[in-house]
Amino acid sequence: MGVTETSDGGYDRIARPYRWLEWIAFGQSLQHSRICLLSELPLVDRILVMGDGDGRLLQQICRSQPGAEITSVDQSLAMIDLQKSRVASAGATDRVRWVCADGRQFSPASNEYDLLVTAFYLDCFTEFELGQHLPRWLSGVKNGGFFYVAEFVQPTSGWRAIRARVMLAAMHLFFRRQTSLTNHRLVDLTAIFDLLPIDEVNRAERSGNMIRTQIFSVR
Repeated sequence: MGVTETSDGGYDRIARPYRWLEWIAFGQSLQHSRICLLSELPLVDRILVMGDGDGRLLQQICRSQPGAEITSVDQSLAMIDLQKSRVASAGATDRVRWVCADGRQFSPASNEYDLLVTAFYLDCFTEFELGQHLPRWLSGVKNGGFFYVAEFVQPTSGWRAIRARVMLAAMHLFFRRQTSLTNHRLVDLTAIFDLLPIDEVNRAERSGNMIRTQIFSVR
């Protein structure tokens, strides 16, 4: 396992209560969305997980991909400690390498991985930052590999749109105050994904279409 860079103090502070803060705001919706399409992925050899936080998704990936070697990148040492505990409970410690780093400074080796996973991570970045960094992270995935992503989506009309706007604004405000988060609003990921060498192969939506999980093939 590797440890590089420095730990983000804001995310360190909220690491332990994060699960309960999430449950208060969204119930089980976020965790369901993190894992709902894992069973649709083929078994692969190498996986890159970016910004998993407290490790609940990583734990399930270890169970659903029993032969994979996994690299988990997170900028909080406290979050990584929680990940290690959950990975140990899955009996997969020897298959996971941890890197403590800000994703904006992390560059995977080209074509090293079969699968890139991000869950409620891309919303931490501005549109400009995603335009810079997401192609670099994807460059670590082999042609024919996969990109697994779960993220918030802004509904376009009706009461669900109003509800989502209020909840997402409150979420961004909380994280800006508690952490080094620079993004102030939800970015339209569809427009960004359309510019990338990826093709959607599966999708699931939840919580009034405010949360979307997708699998893309990488070309």
